[in-house]
Amino acid sequence: MLRERGTVKADEIAVQVMKDKDLDPEKDRKLRSDFIRRILASLHDLRRAGTVEQIGHGRGVVWRLK
Repeated sequence: MLRERGTVKADEIAVQVMKDKDLDPEKDRKLRSDFIRRILASLHDLRRAGTVEQIGHGRGVVWRLK
């Protein structure tokens, strides 16, 4: 998604991943939160590695490739 869209939010990635796995992100909010948490952990690891860049803070943060 980062390559295709340029910038994305962790929630957008979580929704797409859940849909790809035939899960309903609107019905299972707890699972969606878990996906977001895991994706954010991966994005933070990628930021430390210098692969992605965080733009903004809090709920409005978006991510892009460096």
